[in-house]
Amino acid sequence: MFHRILVAIDHDPAMAQEVFSEALALAVAQHATLHILQVLDPLKSTYPDPLYLTLGGSLGPLNTQAFGAYVSQWREAEQERLAQLQG
Repeated sequence: MFHRILVAIDHDPAMAQEVFSEALALAVAQHATLHILQVLDPLKSTYPDPLYLTLGGSLGPLNTQAFGAYVSQWREAEQERLAQLQG
C-alpha cells in the first residue's frame, strides 16, 4: 500500500496530463497523498550560470537580470501547471 506518491511532470502537456491522471487514479485508489514535482532545466532556460558569481558571492548586474528572468519563467510555468491541474 502506498502512503505517498511523487509524480514528476515534464514540459510535454499531453504526456504530463497522462502521467498526472495515472498518478491521481493510483493515489485515489490507495488513499495516498499525491506530490507533484516539476523541475526547470537550467540548460534550457535563463538560469544564471554560477560561474559568473563574483568573488564576494553576489550576482553581478547581468546575472541579477538572468536570475530575475529565471524567476519570471518559473512563475509562468507554475501558473501554467496550476491551470492544467485545475482544468
